[in-house]
Amino acid sequence: MKNKKRTATVALTTGLALTAVIPYGVGHAEETDQLQVQIQEDSFRTGELTQPSQKAPENVVKDALKEKTEQALSPKQVNGEMGVDYKVLQKRGSYDGTTLVRMQQTYEGKEVYGYQLTAHVDKKGVIKSVSGDSAQNLKQEDLKKPINLSQEKAKQYIFTKYGNDIKFISEPEVKEVIFVDENNGQASNAYQVTFAAVTPKYVSGTYLVNAHNGEMLKNMVQDSDLKASEKLVDALEESRKSNLASLTGTGNDAFGISRTFGISKQSNGEYALADYSRGQGIETYDVNYRDITKEESYYPGTLATSTSTTFNDPKAVSAHYLATKVFDFYKDKYKRNSFDNKGQKVVSVVHAWDSEDTNDPKNWKNALSANINNSSMLVYGDPMVKAFDVAGHEFTHAVTSSESNLEYSGESGAINEALSDIMGTAIEKYINNGNFNWTIGEQTGLVLRDMKNPSSINYSNGVPYPDDYSKYTNLNGEDDGGVHFNSSIINKVAYLIAKGGTHNGVTVKGIGEDKMFDIFYYANTDELNMTSDFFELRSACLRVATNKYGANSAEAQAVQEAFDAAKIKVTVEEKEKAVEKQAPELTVPFTTTLHVGDTFDPMRGVKAVDKEDGDLTNRVKHKGDVDTSKPGNYIVEYSVVDSQGVNATATQTVIVEENGETPDMEPKLTVPVGATMNVGDSFDPMAGVSATDKEDGDLTSKVTVDGKVDTSKAGTYVLTYTITDSKGHEVTAKQTVTVRAREEVKDEKTVLKVPAETTITEGNQFDPMAGVSATDKEGGDLTSKVTHEGTVDISKAGTYEVIYSVKDFAGNEVTTIQKVVVKDKDNGNGSDNGNNGSDNNNGNNPDKGSTGTNNSNASDTGNSKISNNSTSDKKEDTYKELPKTGASTNNSAAMGLLMVLAGMALSFGRKFRKVLK
Repeated sequence: MKNKKRTATVALTTGLALTAVIPYGVGHAEETDQLQVQIQEDSFRTGELTQPSQKAPENVVKDALKEKTEQALSPKQVNGEMGVDYKVLQKRGSYDGTTLVRMQQTYEGKEVYGYQLTAHVDKKGVIKSVSGDSAQNLKQEDLKKPINLSQEKAKQYIFTKYGNDIKFISEPEVKEVIFVDENNGQASNAYQVTFAAVTPKYVSGTYLVNAHNGEMLKNMVQDSDLKASEKLVDALEESRKSNLASLTGTGNDAFGISRTFGISKQSNGEYALADYSRGQGIETYDVNYRDITKEESYYPGTLATSTSTTFNDPKAVSAHYLATKVFDFYKDKYKRNSFDNKGQKVVSVVHAWDSEDTNDPKNWKNALSANINNSSMLVYGDPMVKAFDVAGHEFTHAVTSSESNLEYSGESGAINEALSDIMGTAIEKYINNGNFNWTIGEQTGLVLRDMKNPSSINYSNGVPYPDDYSKYTNLNGEDDGGVHFNSSIINKVAYLIAKGGTHNGVTVKGIGEDKMFDIFYYANTDELNMTSDFFELRSACLRVATNKYGANSAEAQAVQEAFDAAKIKVTVEEKEKAVEKQAPELTVPFTTTLHVGDTFDPMRGVKAVDKEDGDLTNRVKHKGDVDTSKPGNYIVEYSVVDSQGVNATATQTVIVEENGETPDMEPKLTVPVGATMNVGDSFDPMAGVSATDKEDGDLTSKVTVDGKVDTSKAGTYVLTYTITDSKGHEVTAKQTVTVRAREEVKDEKTVLKVPAETTITEGNQFDPMAGVSATDKEGGDLTSKVTHEGTVDISKAGTYEVIYSVKDFAGNEVTTIQKVVVKDKDNGNGSDNGNNGSDNNNGNNPDKGSTGTNNSNASDTGNSKISNNSTSDKKEDTYKELPKTGASTNNSAAMGLLMVLAGMALSFGRKFRKVLK
């Protein structure tokens, strides 16, 4: 729980009539001269809080916060100390007709980290509400000390944790700020460092270090499984240059439903899932099951394309369609132009896979969002692309980052997650023509959370999600302080507001989901601040309900009752007692995993600290047996009592697993299926060959080759490749190499170019004329006169030959052969580029460099014209892997995937999140 001391205030009566609905934390409305206070919380005030003014709204707010004018704000919201000021972060119109002004507190010109306030000023220049706090007592001696830590030293954490060989996606932004410890009010000079980098894993976030001694004050850096490369960063810039006019495309999605969506025509004549009719664009990429863990350089993949306006990849169609519908939802419902309301690009990535989660590339049940190079992207495993609410969930994270910017930690982070679940549900209803349910992710086959009955779903190791505030826990720092775990408390509130019901003895009369969605949306965009907690969320929702529907309304009543039912309420007596007696802080590992025969130390990682008594670790008591002789789950309970008799408790789940070794996986050996060349050409037996092992890493250099290829003599040669890992696992593969006698040139003036070899996957299309051309010095382009014969059965794996011939205007004929390899769907991982391979350059070619003659393993990338629904193997471009680092990006967008290589501002870029924790 956030350690804000909440001092309840009972308002004084001065003759004002009370409404039938008594707002949370208010006994009466208070009037000071002409000033009136309705909601009267430490961090949330509403009413007529200032006198009318002709000043600009931001100046009205600044004067009130600095106590330069008569006001009825909370003492914790104002600070008139010398050196304190407030700067405008955002100014715009609000849903209630007022002007919204977001302020950042500063001291001696430096931002005071985390202290932001949001105010609403009406047309008369009267402040109608203020949410948030101002830091107090900033005239502290520590702030007067000279700073002796350089900005470069402030970055040291990055290199200490991730090494010096890193690649920053955005250079670390180092800002001098004031940090105030929320537990004791101690202020210190600090550096706020925000960065994004690849290590090669994608790392982003913000941390704060003491500017005097380098001590870590707060760490919100997050590591994701997503990896990136320079290729990815470069691709973003290219995508920004490719904005073409949008057309209409069609295709069946993952449910087999025909969808219509925006596409564009590329310069090569193909069509791409790139819709530029919405904001700066919605793009969808295909990474073709590349392993995030080992093949990060391939991300985000390539734009999903087709030779026609019909697209045949259901996963890509689903992701693209969902991205456009989520964009449309916010546009239609809230007049919002993309997640940042400035039209930022949305990027989706499909066919992603993380081998650390599953061995089945097509069954990676996760999705994550990231921000790279001013782009936000959403990366989908195949099952997740079906979920309407998951797409909405991730997009809403970007909306939050652009508005309230809720800190992804503790209560504010749990609100952040809950808002994404709530709006994800709204988006599911929008896309699904009014049909929806209260579970998250069910369309993937895995229910992540249940808003109606949170405790019906287990979070981790059998621990059910909480359904009220009494069950709140920060998980001892895990899950960023329980952001996913505790989000279910707010989810329950949202459900009760919408549907009603009795919970914890409190009966709520529901008002319908649409009104509930609106209340939480506007609370997020117009009322909350980056460090808002559950109690401030209650006040924010109540203010929205009151403004939209009235203080006596059923909507305002439902908000109060729902938060009451979830125990997000505190009486005056409870608050005063909490201030007097603070429990010790007891830290216990949330879970520990052992193997049979291991030793369990119940005090490992356990610590207890009390504000008055200091270290109480030696007073911690525990009970509960753990039998490490057999598998099972065990619960150990901990407690500690301070000198005032205040007790703190915690539990640890201990999992004892079978004492078996993790099965050692065989190495992966990749060898081209075959190669064709002419007599006299050179041959490299290791071209296109690679070997990797989960334990040993890259083993390519240890691959042995048995057999020889005599390129001076026509014939067929078979090479056997073998790799053995450190555990003795051996894998072999074969490559067939065909050396052909050079064809006699009938006419030196005629040139017939045909790919020497093409490899496709069983069931996919084959275009016999892809990459074929014929020219004649006298007759010009003869491609239309090329004939071919031979059958390729794409339904059956095997090797086929297609014979090509062309006659010039003098009747001279030139012929050549293309080899077509049809691979079984489940086999092969070669490097041929589908309907694309080395050119057979028959005829006189005076400029071999320009015609690209190639007889090396048929793995060159040629002129591919294969249709989009072909999964032909493609040559893998050589990517330069990014050095290692950790960082947050100063950019934001593409929630579609890597959700976006092109979109999202630093605020969103700081946060990547998986849907399932």
